[in-house]
Amino acid sequence: MHESGEVAHDGELLRALIDHVPAMLGFWDRDCRNILANQAYVEWFGRTPGEIRGRHIREILGEDIYARNLPYIEGALQGKRQHFQRTIVDAGGRTRFSQADYIPDLGADGEVRGFFVLVSDVTQRVEAEHELARKTAEMADLASTDALTGLRNRRGLEEAVAARRDHVGRRGDEPRHVAVIMVDLDGFKVINDSFGHLVGDTVLVCAADRLRSAVRSDDVLVRLGGDEFIILMGDREGGAQAQSVGTRISDLLTQPIVLADDPASAVSITCSIGIAVAEVTAGDIPLRALLAAADGQMYRSKFSGPEQPLAPVVVTDIP
Repeated sequence: MHESGEVAHDGELLRALIDHVPAMLGFWDRDCRNILANQAYVEWFGRTPGEIRGRHIREILGEDIYARNLPYIEGALQGKRQHFQRTIVDAGGRTRFSQADYIPDLGADGEVRGFFVLVSDVTQRVEAEHELARKTAEMADLASTDALTGLRNRRGLEEAVAARRDHVGRRGDEPRHVAVIMVDLDGFKVINDSFGHLVGDTVLVCAADRLRSAVRSDDVLVRLGGDEFIILMGDREGGAQAQSVGTRISDLLTQPIVLADDPASAVSITCSIGIAVAEVTAGDIPLRALLAAADGQMYRSKFSGPEQPLAPVVVTDIP
């Protein structure tokens, strides 16, 4: 009688132990019917251990999760331990990330009698990893983005060039030429000195918006700093496309910029533009040579006047 009482007490301790484990614990026989489940199943699936006992695992998991877990169930019944992650919407409607282990129960003869289930809630860890990844990406984006205009900065330009090197000129449908358009706002210092930096910033933001409207979605638009901007683009026509974009930019930037929705406060600017184009080989974009050639043409146009044609400089002498 004393031994029977001890056994009962041990059984109660075992049940209390498994019910207090902060994870789902269960055992399912070779026919996938439940033999044992702990209290955590209530939180996850809204079923008590008594309600689960004897039921097929499909009834507890539901059709969707059962179908996704079936390869792991079959693997466990073949005697192979399974480890995987799964997203589950629990009984309270919360989306939770779980880490699951299916552990085969082997008899003395090596036959699989069923499998143990251990499912841990790793939601906090996964969400923390996602948040870290988001912040890391955000910081990387800030490092390569101009804070005022939202355009790429010099680092962003270098990253864009590095990303394109693996693709440029490799496929037959890729542009065989790359062009750089360099834009400098004429008279910007006068605006800054006359109206203040707040107005100057407004002009830069407006100029950036107009540049965005002039380029294609896959062109790279950069603010180098101050009032200098760069466009890096593929050109299928050996410079003709870049010349067309340059002309459009000149037309847009010479339109008056209205401040504070007051037409009387409009300011006018002009711009100097330089265009350089080079034929590219697979895996190479001669950025330095293009920048130098476009910069040289831009300063020549600044002193010769906006009426000069925007004929691209063809870069052939590439170091």
